[in-house]
Amino acid sequence: MTEHISDTSQNTALRDKFVSVVGPVFDGGDEENVLTLLTSLANVCCNDAGLLVKPLDDDTIKKDSAGSDSAGKDKASEFTCWLLAELMTVHGSLLVCQANVDLQVTIMRLLDSRNPRLFLLIVKDYLRIGLEGKEVLFGYQSVSVQSFASVVDPDTAQLKPKTIRFDDNSQVDDLLSIIILVLSQLGDLLHHFGPLLDDIWLLVISCLEGGDTNLKMSALIGINHLMDTCGLPVTVERIDYFMQCIGGTVLLHATSAEPHSTTGVTVASPTVMQQHSSSGGTDTSLNERTITDALAGVVLNLKEHIPELIPFLQEEFLVTLYRIFSPSSVLEKIPVMLRRPLVECFFLLVDSLSTASPHFTQATTVFEACVSHSIHIPEVGSLLLRKLVLDELVDALPTPVTSTLKLEITASLPKKRKYSDTEYSVPPVSVTNISKWWKMAIQKLNALFADWSESSNPPLEQIEAVNAIISNSGWLSAHIPSFQVSLKFLPEAGLIAATDALTTVMTSTEDICKIIEMMKLLVTLGWSSCIVEPDEVKSSLCHSWLALATLPWMAAEVTWMDLKPINSRNFAQWSTRIKWINDPRVRTQCVAVVALLPDSIAPRWRCHVVRSLINEHQPQVMVEVAAWFPMMIHQLHGANGQHLFGEVTGVALHSSDTATVLAVARCFRPLLCALLNLTSIKSLRNNEDSEKPYTLHCQVCNEGISSHLGTQGVDSTLVSRFLGLLGHPQASVIVAVVEALPTILTHSILTSHMISQYLALLTHQDKAVVSALCEQLPALVCIKEQNPSQDSKSLIMSRDGEIVISHFSELVKKSENDRAASAQPVIAVLEALKHIVRFPLGGLTGGVLVLLLRCLFLKMRTASSSAHLIIHSLAKTLDLSLKDLFARHRQALSQVLAAAVCQGEVAGLLSHVADVFKWPEISVAGKRSPLNTRLGAFISSQLHYLLPALVVRAAKESKPCLLQELASCLGYRLRDILIDHFQHILAHLVFHHSEEEQEVVLDFIAATTEIQIHNIRRCSVQNQVNELVLGLHDHKSAVLCEFHHMRTIDTSFTSSASISSGHASSRNFRKKSISELSDATCQEEICEYLAPRLLGILGFLDSKLVSSSTMFKEKRSGLWSLNDLLALMGKKYISPVSRKVLASLKTALKLKDDEFYDISCHAWTTFLLNLDECTLESLVEEVVVVIMPLIQKRPEQMEPVLTHVLVETPSVKPLLGNLPLLPMVEGFARINEAIMEKQSRIVGGNFEEVLQHLSGILRNLNHESVDVRLLALGQLRHTLHHNQAAVHHLTTASDYVHPTVSELFSALLGQCREVDDDVQVLVAECLGLLGAIDPSRLYSYSNIKEELNEIHLNIEHEAFIIQLITELGRAFLAATDASTQTCASYALQEITRLYGIRESGSEEATAVGSRAWEKLRYHLQEIIRPLLTSKYTVATGSGRPTPALPSPIFGSPHAASFHLWLTCWECSLVDMLKGERASQVFSVCKPILRRDTTTAMYLLPFILVCVLCEAQQFHSHVLDEVFAVMNHMQEKEDDSKKEDSSAVLSSEFRQLAVQTVFSALDYISKWTQKQRQAENLGKKGRGAFVPSTELQQVLSFLENIPADILAQTSFKTQAYSRALLHIEAFLKDNSSQLKEHLHFLQCIYVSLDEPDGVAGVAAIRREDPSLEEQVIQHEATGQLQDALGCYERLCVSQGTEAVYKGLLECYISLDQPHSVFNITQGLLSTRPELEPALNKYRVEAAWRLSKWDELDNFLKASPEEPSWGVGVGQVLRALRARDQPAYLANLKHIRTHYISMLSAASMEKWAYQRAYPYILR
Repeated sequence: MTEHISDTSQNTALRDKFVSVVGPVFDGGDEENVLTLLTSLANVCCNDAGLLVKPLDDDTIKKDSAGSDSAGKDKASEFTCWLLAELMTVHGSLLVCQANVDLQVTIMRLLDSRNPRLFLLIVKDYLRIGLEGKEVLFGYQSVSVQSFASVVDPDTAQLKPKTIRFDDNSQVDDLLSIIILVLSQLGDLLHHFGPLLDDIWLLVISCLEGGDTNLKMSALIGINHLMDTCGLPVTVERIDYFMQCIGGTVLLHATSAEPHSTTGVTVASPTVMQQHSSSGGTDTSLNERTITDALAGVVLNLKEHIPELIPFLQEEFLVTLYRIFSPSSVLEKIPVMLRRPLVECFFLLVDSLSTASPHFTQATTVFEACVSHSIHIPEVGSLLLRKLVLDELVDALPTPVTSTLKLEITASLPKKRKYSDTEYSVPPVSVTNISKWWKMAIQKLNALFADWSESSNPPLEQIEAVNAIISNSGWLSAHIPSFQVSLKFLPEAGLIAATDALTTVMTSTEDICKIIEMMKLLVTLGWSSCIVEPDEVKSSLCHSWLALATLPWMAAEVTWMDLKPINSRNFAQWSTRIKWINDPRVRTQCVAVVALLPDSIAPRWRCHVVRSLINEHQPQVMVEVAAWFPMMIHQLHGANGQHLFGEVTGVALHSSDTATVLAVARCFRPLLCALLNLTSIKSLRNNEDSEKPYTLHCQVCNEGISSHLGTQGVDSTLVSRFLGLLGHPQASVIVAVVEALPTILTHSILTSHMISQYLALLTHQDKAVVSALCEQLPALVCIKEQNPSQDSKSLIMSRDGEIVISHFSELVKKSENDRAASAQPVIAVLEALKHIVRFPLGGLTGGVLVLLLRCLFLKMRTASSSAHLIIHSLAKTLDLSLKDLFARHRQALSQVLAAAVCQGEVAGLLSHVADVFKWPEISVAGKRSPLNTRLGAFISSQLHYLLPALVVRAAKESKPCLLQELASCLGYRLRDILIDHFQHILAHLVFHHSEEEQEVVLDFIAATTEIQIHNIRRCSVQNQVNELVLGLHDHKSAVLCEFHHMRTIDTSFTSSASISSGHASSRNFRKKSISELSDATCQEEICEYLAPRLLGILGFLDSKLVSSSTMFKEKRSGLWSLNDLLALMGKKYISPVSRKVLASLKTALKLKDDEFYDISCHAWTTFLLNLDECTLESLVEEVVVVIMPLIQKRPEQMEPVLTHVLVETPSVKPLLGNLPLLPMVEGFARINEAIMEKQSRIVGGNFEEVLQHLSGILRNLNHESVDVRLLALGQLRHTLHHNQAAVHHLTTASDYVHPTVSELFSALLGQCREVDDDVQVLVAECLGLLGAIDPSRLYSYSNIKEELNEIHLNIEHEAFIIQLITELGRAFLAATDASTQTCASYALQEITRLYGIRESGSEEATAVGSRAWEKLRYHLQEIIRPLLTSKYTVATGSGRPTPALPSPIFGSPHAASFHLWLTCWECSLVDMLKGERASQVFSVCKPILRRDTTTAMYLLPFILVCVLCEAQQFHSHVLDEVFAVMNHMQEKEDDSKKEDSSAVLSSEFRQLAVQTVFSALDYISKWTQKQRQAENLGKKGRGAFVPSTELQQVLSFLENIPADILAQTSFKTQAYSRALLHIEAFLKDNSSQLKEHLHFLQCIYVSLDEPDGVAGVAAIRREDPSLEEQVIQHEATGQLQDALGCYERLCVSQGTEAVYKGLLECYISLDQPHSVFNITQGLLSTRPELEPALNKYRVEAAWRLSKWDELDNFLKASPEEPSWGVGVGQVLRALRARDQPAYLANLKHIRTHYISMLSAASMEKWAYQRAYPYILR
């Protein structure tokens, strides 16, 4: 409080002092005193502590927000306003005015930062003062304004600001100048306040309009400030006013100016004033700027905003410019500073005009007139002329070449490296013949050259104009498209004239300025003739140009070497008498000419000149040599250029002149490219704004073309010379060399020492150097060529990147060890990483992430926060979540975490990491646990990797407290954690630590848990084995030793050996196992130990390979370990589990990465070589089909093993005929020959050969593997397609088709439910090739007879057990992934255990189990055998309760697909079972039925019977499900379409569900029949039959399902025979309802194509039939004309959609597409709402009538409609358009559509009869 009071009193005293001083000093007018006072005030403002403005406190802010006006009204505010009013009236010199304005701006910015409300109030007062005062400019005599009245109340203020009076005198302009300069410099703070800014624009523009010269000057400066910060005015009205004033000002100064005059009073620029005041100069030495210069700045600024103007304002400004450009004499008078921006604006405005604009004609006329009369003005000759010529060239030249041709032309380096890379074989076209404007320009030039030759003293501006005109050739060549012709801009005669004129002028004048301009013109001539144009210029001209440029050196070297100019004697004389040859400025201009001439022009002389230049050591010349040296090396691409490189760089690099060294450093990059002949010259499009008009374009650096350029690079010694500059004291030199790093890496090889030179700059003191290095380091670290499709976890690593990351690690390590060390190295490392993580890092990603994690733990807050942000950036680059980023590198990161944690900080540090990686929290239902926190979730997920490293550290440091803290974070006991994760700890110890270290850690675990280590090791042995197997490849010796040790321990316990020796015996066992590891017996013991656990190992490896959470490195290790495991176990142990290994290897094939393909080749090779012949024979077909993608990708690696298996294995040779041909590469020639010998591809064979071939294919069609079935379907399609005659004979030669064909149809229909699209398409093609055969000819009674002995009365019957094992075996073999196969294995394991299925005499065998074993097929026994000792278990859940399923399930969210509905319903049925045996049997099948739909469909009838027999209380649930399925089928199709957009899929789902229910009900019905028979046979006596309780329950269930509902549902699903069966059963029991069901019965007979049935129904009917019934009768009897009559009457009476559909289908059946077409067109014209329903009929009519145009239009109305007519129309349209992809896609679509409809029909025994209509189509 005391401090505040003293501070306030101090400020008050200081204010009083200023008040007493300011007035007298300002009134006195002494400039020195005024400047001193202004400086003192400025210093006070910079360190203001409440003198000028009081910062807002909380109370003031609240009042301010409430609208109070009291904010800021205090003594400080009064003083500030008083001081600003005093400053506003200060007059004086330019320096005083500038200091005054700067002080006011400083005060205002201080106000804005401390008190924004007070700032706005004062700005408004400034504006009010200015707006009222400006009225004096427009007629008012005087105006008095009370200053800052809105802030300071003049009645109550102690310090009242003065009243400002505006009189009509010179001081008015000074006052307004100060106000507008202050306000305009605050534009960046006011651009959000639109109305306020608009008033500022009004004030400034008004001052421009009505002020005198000084005020106009200030207004123009203010306008420039406002346009820079705020752009143009916001309102159209203000923009219009602004444009009028600017136009008037421009017109005034342009028309009144004298040539090159400086009109108006001079006013110094603010920048120059500041520089002058700081240097203490005087007014007379100021570099003054005229009003014309300020106006030029405004016009230039306006040019950037012209596109933002509305067309009206653009045209208005253009009209103003007409008045300047129309009289050609005016343009010459305008000063150069103003002329150029005016010409640019005029050019831009004319170019933006559209041809429809009313100003277009006049603008074009003025534009052309200006060029015609003022082409000698440089701006016109460059800007305006090039537009006219460019327009003519674009209009006259042919169309550009295609991009393909362009790429082919530029693919190779040109022999003659011109401006363009393209070489032309056609002669060049002269531009003078195309463009009249260019022709006129050339004529003007020729006239000027003639004048120069005579007068030899041309004006300087004329030389500049000629240079501008000739330079247009380069600009035009860079801007015109790539045409098929080459252009020649400069005629040879013109070049000769120019050369003569140049020679005359340069040898006659002594004016250095003109000589310099002539040298520039010489450079332009050389550029245009030698670089731009493709034709060779006469060498004599080039020699003359070179001679003119090198005159200064001719006298010293009289031989001139290979220089051969015309008139060499004259040149010899000139070289001795001309005085300007020694001027350094002239010599500087000579360098460009020497550099850009072709290599054939005096290369020796040019090299001599360059040597002379560098030996003169003139800094200005050396800089120019360095700038043009890459061009010279490019042009002299022979030996001369190579030799010159060493000399020039040697001298330049050791130069004492910093500018020279800097120039050499900057040319380093293009020099490297030019040395390798990889460059072409590209013109800079805006070359007038650059130092040189070219850039060298490298085909490797800029285009990435490297394949055809070879491996040659720049010698590292040359590079090392330049790298010496990294120690240069000038930072800009170092930066230039650093920026060349990507080019060096592209064209040379950096040694480790060179990389270290770069990396040493990370600790450089100059921040610019460090920043430049950090920006370039990604080129050194990141992967240069990475396939975009490649997995981001790829292990591609950069050698240079490893060095960089290692260096980073060392810097971070120093900071970790020495906390007092400077933070700069770590900050530099993080800045570099910020750039590096934006690019692909490949295998370095993990190292970078480890480094960032270490930086995250540093005590420096800046480093930690930067590391946090960079980690997020890395995740964004990799397109990964932060959690996934950590998970992919969790092993290495966990090691860092274990090393970083400190005692007492475990929870804090790990929590910080969890927050950085945004670890998601988990929720354990019903529990309050630490696991529910983010920290708990993070630790539990990483415990696998974090715990082992932490245990090792705790054991070494004897710090169990670290582990205790970790356990407390999880809420578990440390003892439990160590025991549960012992397998991870053991694996970590075996992989990474010696035996002694292992013993220390194991002792530590034993002591911590208080349990002997042997007892811990005996827990979860399988898990220990699994974890150890993962390291079998990388740590093979250590893992095998551990396996042998584990076996020894296991043996010692099983043999009841004494364990009193404790750990000593463990060590003895270990030492013995290591010494005997190479013994074959030891290997066999290990295999014997692993054999019982082999299935568990394979399952564990499968889970690692398929899991998305498994790291790339772990997957790689797992696959390699699988390969080594197969090699270790050998044939004896691999053959019995071959199917499981096959599934694991198939899983590995899903890993799409080049490295995985290589490992898979090794694994498949090992697998095939470790199978016995019997097993190999059973697997070879499936193996070859499965590994076909691998064979195609790695043919060389797979060829040896395939040759061994397929060619050299005798038992496999007979099976070669069933294999596909391998890729046609040289290595597989022998195998393919063997396959073709055995393969019988019949083409045009007789029916016996075809029949025999089809019989062989049938076997593979029923194969369990989808891949084998696909191969068989392909073979079947080939056979049917090429043997149509034989197929026709087999299907039509007799009353019944051949039995093989019937089996073929059955097999194909059985494939319809396959989900694989390729299978469905092939099935459709094969059915189409077989043709639609009458169902009555395809099957006989014997084919469809149902045997009651297939019905199993209970699940204890031997037949049921055998069938169940067979089905589970099929699921095992058909599994497409290892997970499904594991589920099948579990089911087989448990079923064999429950039923005691063993060989007779086995320990656990039962009688029924032994009989079942004997009747199982051999391949099933082989599958079961390893499962007799396996220990598969179902993993326990996560603790979350299983959600209750609704009843019914069908139609609920749990039934999104047929598979989901079936499995959910079946699992709920299993849960209803009460019998112990049934519950046990079907519960173990749950996992497999969830994954295999076929198994689920097979088990459903048996489960239903058990539920109906055992659990009557659940009958209602079953009935609900059955009725739900049937009721959904009863819904109208239109309703389904509204609910589900995918109506086709929904229809298929319903059909499958209904058919599944029907099949189950059929089985239940047959079960009741067989059960009744069995109970009858067992009944004693002749009494009435009394069914058992179970039978009664089942019968009552069936009776609760109405037969009429079954009939209607069957009819809806097109199961017409079933519908007739059920309706007859219903009418038998309900004869009184016959009348109501006659119509339905008639519909069934019509659908069954039974006209007799239809007639019978008609005879029964007593009343007259309705029109609908007549239609049915007529259609059934084939009387379609009569049916049409009925339809027409129905159309009149009803006119419903169904009636119209029937009418159109009737016309189609009568083959009257014309009628269909006309009727649909007429209907849809009056009732367009019917288009979705009727469009398919007009589509079919259109393609039947070949109305292809109409077909296209109709198909657009229903592009996705799945109907026959639309599908055929799409196929035909694609065929006519010759669009093969669309044709194949549409054909596939329509085939899969009808196959999906066949899938439900194929589930019935009468499948073919029901499927016949679809097959027919």
